[in-house]
Amino acid sequence: MSLFIGYEVDKDGNPTEKHLEIPAKILVRHMAAFGSTGSGKTVLAKIIIEEAAKEGIPIIALDPQGDIASLIKLADPKVIEEHGLPLKMLREYKDKVYVKIFTPASTKGLPICIDPIVFPDVKAEHEDAIRLLDNSSRTLVRVLIKVTGLPSSYESKAFAVIYELMKNYWQKDKEIKDLKHLADLLVEDPLNSVDYGKYLKDAERERLSQSIRSLTIGTSELLFELGERLNITKLIKKEKGRTPINVFFLKTLTTDEERHFFISILVNRLYDWMINQGSSKKPRLIFFIDEIAPFCPSGTVKPGPKEGLKLIFRQARKYGVICIIATQSPKDVDYKAFEQMNTFAIGRITARQSREAIEHIVTAGAGETRAAKIINKLPRLEAGNFVLVSPDLKKDIQFFKTRWLLTEHETLTENDVRKLKEALISAGIIEESTPEVTKVPEVKPEEVQPPTETIEPKTEIETPVGMKPKDKIKDKEIIKEEDILDELPTPKMSEEELETALKRPRIVGVKTPSSNEDVIAALAARLEELGHTEFGLEFLRDLVKKGHLKYPVAREWYYIEVNTALKTGLAHLEGEKLVYDFEKLLKNVMDEIDVSELNVDENRVRKKFEKIIKSAKRANFIEYILLGRPFLKY
Repeated sequence: MSLFIGYEVDKDGNPTEKHLEIPAKILVRHMAAFGSTGSGKTVLAKIIIEEAAKEGIPIIALDPQGDIASLIKLADPKVIEEHGLPLKMLREYKDKVYVKIFTPASTKGLPICIDPIVFPDVKAEHEDAIRLLDNSSRTLVRVLIKVTGLPSSYESKAFAVIYELMKNYWQKDKEIKDLKHLADLLVEDPLNSVDYGKYLKDAERERLSQSIRSLTIGTSELLFELGERLNITKLIKKEKGRTPINVFFLKTLTTDEERHFFISILVNRLYDWMINQGSSKKPRLIFFIDEIAPFCPSGTVKPGPKEGLKLIFRQARKYGVICIIATQSPKDVDYKAFEQMNTFAIGRITARQSREAIEHIVTAGAGETRAAKIINKLPRLEAGNFVLVSPDLKKDIQFFKTRWLLTEHETLTENDVRKLKEALISAGIIEESTPEVTKVPEVKPEEVQPPTETIEPKTEIETPVGMKPKDKIKDKEIIKEEDILDELPTPKMSEEELETALKRPRIVGVKTPSSNEDVIAALAARLEELGHTEFGLEFLRDLVKKGHLKYPVAREWYYIEVNTALKTGLAHLEGEKLVYDFEKLLKNVMDEIDVSELNVDENRVRKKFEKIIKSAKRANFIEYILLGRPFLKY
């Protein structure tokens, strides 16, 4: 079983026609993809996911940024052909794969909830069972300290009590149903299974119980109650012969603590599933984590998922579970994670410290002299070009260019996922009441005909069947976009109020009632995303000042920035021109957030918006915070 990931390149770095294929079995020893923003590392990971799913290997993918979820959107067949791929590959993906987008604590996609009380199977080996119980207990205690305010001085005592309680109930084949049950047992244990006095005073035990109970109240409750319960066996089950790609869209979790808690429980469930399956030399599953650094950081920092992830990386290969990680900053990831990886794909890396962090990896495959030359090339690699380092391949070091994706490469927002779900419900692909399976949308027969015949343009998945792309559903009637965007009303905000609104911080999941604030926040979101690129502000100022730039020239000098501007709608293409059109941008924003009226004058919003662009500096861009985090500093 081989995975077609790209093309070998010649000595000048130009792609040849020779395919680069890697055996799936070598990935059981795990893989890491490194590269700065825009290097193509996430695209490479998605290519591997596409190939593996076509070969029948199910996927569990953690998507913290929304880049992986677009695996549900098939690419345009014409574009596929233009980039040298046979349409047969697109048909295979459509016929053999289905994609599910899970949204923890939210119904925007497929809701899913977790159970933090993870018991090993009664048949599990003693050593494996102890590891699982230990990790489950430590995870819960760390969450209690970070989320509920339990004093850190409780950590060792709380761990001992929870671990002993869980172990004794497991050994006696008794059930701890959920967090509420666990909290009750800490106060009154009918089995008297733990000598609590050895670890906690009565008042401390009561406080621990209350802390656990507080996790089941408020927004945290959604993690435990909303949607179907996380079940690895069910996730990887084939449907009508199709292999599942399970994407966990983590943007619906609004705090680091929630994300860490969810990932920790998922990892515990995965470990429990592995040890129940027994060993295997064949690939059973791919577990992929995009941008892993926050979840398994270097140094002494120990977020909830860190120890569980390192355990998975150490143990997974003997159970046939492939682990693939991606990061733009290798220096920020715990080096012990890399020790478990055997195959590395290294793209463009501009940061000196990150290059130094992976120098030993390249040296091991290429030798010291050749490795130095390769490391020096990394900052100049084009997007999509990688160095493949693997002792399991015929060539320890292999330069290659990635193939084109069979799916769209887009960063999806929560709103995008909601629209996808609505479209699939409208098309009858999933049911609104029981949204269990989100299939890859159908490709029309004419879309996969031989090249000699006409191929229809792709069908946008977010557009429900029977509607034109710019139509909207409202009160069960189809309303044209141009009908919604009529003349804007007379201004109702003062200059000072508008200035304040433009600078007001925005928090995920909290929608302010005033429509103008939603529009302004959506505009600010686009600025934030571009602000994270290396030359985003300089590029945008130049574009706004001139109104348009020559697309080929701009793309050559500002490759990442141009792609980000097009993706966010800050610019669009007109022939060979890259154009800034505020009116069009505003209409797109209003359409996206379903705002039909703006209670300020368009020209005044434009002036304020462009004033931010002209006056902003990276050092003070913190004034324009969105989603509760500041702009990056360089």
